[in-house]
Amino acid sequence: MFKAIGFDMDGTLIDSDIDYARLGMVEHDVLTSLGVPSKVFAHMMSEKDMLVAGIDYLHSIGKDISSDELERMVNEESTRIETSNISSSKPFPMVRELLDEISSKGYKIGLLSRGHRGYVLKTMDRFDLTGYFDAIEAYDDHPVGEQKPNPVAMEYLAKGLGVRTDEMIYVGDAVTDYLCARDSGAAFIGLAQNEHSRTMWESYDHRPEILNNISELIGRF
Repeated sequence: MFKAIGFDMDGTLIDSDIDYARLGMVEHDVLTSLGVPSKVFAHMMSEKDMLVAGIDYLHSIGKDISSDELERMVNEESTRIETSNISSSKPFPMVRELLDEISSKGYKIGLLSRGHRGYVLKTMDRFDLTGYFDAIEAYDDHPVGEQKPNPVAMEYLAKGLGVRTDEMIYVGDAVTDYLCARDSGAAFIGLAQNEHSRTMWESYDHRPEILNNISELIGRF
C-alpha cells in the first residue's frame, strides 16, 4: 500500500534551463582556482573522490582549508549556475493538476533533487509549488556522496515523509533516479519528456516503466 509519492524536479516537474556542461565542471573549476593541478583529480569519477583528493593536495602544500569550506564553495558556485537561467524555466503541462489530485487523495508528497536547496526552493517558490510538498531533500542537505543514485537519498526523503521507502513511488526522468529508487526499495515510474531523456532510456538495458509526459500520471494513483 503506497502512502507517499516522491518526485525529481528538473526534467520531471520543471522544464528547466541549466547549463549542465558548466555544472559538471564546478569541482574542477573550484579546485583549480585554489591551486590544485587538474592531474591530481582528473582520473576520478565521483565528486567525493575529487574533493578528497583536492583537500589532501591543498594540505600537502600547506593551505589551511577544511572539507566543509571546500564543499561550501562548490555548493555556492553550483547554486549560482543552477539559478542563472531560472527565468526561462517552466513547469511541465498539468503538473499543478497532478499535484492537486495527489494531495486530495491524501498521499504525502516529497521532492528529491540533485539541485541545491537555494535553487530548488527558488524554483518551487517561483511557480508557487512549494506548499504541495511535505518534505524536500536537496543536494547540499547531506554530505557529498549521499545524493542520488545513492539509495540513502531516498531513505532521507522517506524519513522526512514519515514512511518507509517501500511505501513510496518515485517519479523521475533519469537512470540515477531509477537506481536510487530501486536500490532503496521504492517503486519507480520514469518519464521521457525531452530528447535527452528519451535517448537515455532507449540506451538503458533494464529500463522500467516509462511515460511520455507527466500528465499521463493523472488518474493513476
